[in-house]
Amino acid sequence: YRYIRNGKRQGKGVLEDYAFMLDLLISSYNYLGDKELLTKAIKISNYINSKFYDYKKGGYFLSEDGEGKLPQKIHDEYDSVYPSGNAMMIWNLERLKMLLETNDYDPYITGIKDRFSKSISRNPIGNISKIEYTLLSSKIYQLRGKNDQVKKSLQILRYPLNFIAFYDEDSELSICGDGKCQIVEKPEMILNYKYQIIY
Repeated sequence: YRYIRNGKRQGKGVLEDYAFMLDLLISSYNYLGDKELLTKAIKISNYINSKFYDYKKGGYFLSEDGEGKLPQKIHDEYDSVYPSGNAMMIWNLERLKMLLETNDYDPYITGIKDRFSKSISRNPIGNISKIEYTLLSSKIYQLRGKNDQVKKSLQILRYPLNFIAFYDEDSELSICGDGKCQIVEKPEMILNYKYQIIY
């Protein structure tokens, strides 16, 4: 639900509510390494895919399947002062894909991009977050290592948009991407990868 008034829950959540909650869970897991957060993120992503995804035309609807008696279901299409639900889902699914090392999310990611490709061509400003997250997701790096090492490295970055943390007590601190891994000899090395070749 979107809010509570006089002790009563009201207003069913829409796509952006779920998409931003999913972003929060993934980002929190990234910093804290709490596997319960990742479990919740997977659960919410599965819910979004089952209740909001348009399996005929691709992309996500604004409201969930079976919600209300609307004459026509609409997609959460344009980015405004903040990203649309569909833009957030590109970013969420790209990170989950790398975290879980799976291709299961590819059909949904491709579906969003295909669904809005004409809209992006006609109106790039109205789809700016979709463009940004597509570019950003092409340069996501895995940061692997012991919990303390990874957390310390993330603090150096402050806001590691393009890093996914792998908490592995058996690994040396390393950065993986583009099909190769590099051991991090000094934490400052990580700064060389921040936002690399995104814009």
